[in-house]
Amino acid sequence: MMQAVTLPSWFDFLLLVPGMIFYRHKTIFLHIGKTAGSAIERYFVPGPRYPMVANRQLLHGYDKVLGIYLQHASLATTRAVVGTSTFERSFTFSIVRDPYARLASVFNYNYKRHMKTFGSFETFVRNLPRLATSERALRGAHPIPQIRYTHQDGKQALDFIGKFEQLDVAMSELEKRMNLDEPVRLPPPKPRRVLPEHAATMASYDDEMIAIMQEVYREDFDLLGYPDTPIASVRQRVPSAAFLRFIGWPRQT
Repeated sequence: MMQAVTLPSWFDFLLLVPGMIFYRHKTIFLHIGKTAGSAIERYFVPGPRYPMVANRQLLHGYDKVLGIYLQHASLATTRAVVGTSTFERSFTFSIVRDPYARLASVFNYNYKRHMKTFGSFETFVRNLPRLATSERALRGAHPIPQIRYTHQDGKQALDFIGKFEQLDVAMSELEKRMNLDEPVRLPPPKPRRVLPEHAATMASYDDEMIAIMQEVYREDFDLLGYPDTPIASVRQRVPSAAFLRFIGWPRQT
């Protein structure tokens, strides 16, 4: 006689499905674009992604009502979707990055679309005052200031904020804060594609673009502790040897 199959409960299902709420760890991850967020999400909740299927219980997928991808929901949007009580009971964290390096990465990530719309990285930056302040963007989008994910009224609103440039330090801190049983080892980075001729780099910023960056991301520089001028030593294309060692790449056989 065939034995009946016991289906997992709805809560058990939530433990296994990708999203920005890690139910198993009672944690909410505020995912700022181009800060290793996808690797962090895949470590804590591996599995297939369905980016066009909105799920507010998991904070994942494209929400047609809000007009955003929920995995990039801002702090205000996250609080509104999950509720203040759930947010305050959860451990909350995010990873931030040098604004100049992050924006160049944002542009290159959707290079073809950005080139079709703006024609150049320079024009893209010149449109930042509009791109980073629209009502829809402020619900959660790559160009908005990072403090829209980490701070409220000028004060840190999350339990922990790590830095992309010191990801190994951030992951070690998460191990302690989240009481993890083993060290965090993020998946290896995707193979780097050869960037086109007009791709954005740290050398792309002229004086006018720097002035726009300083205006749009003033609070990011001040509150997150980044210099407000581009630093040439920040690498855009090649992960550091230390980072590769941290994620355990290449894999030992």
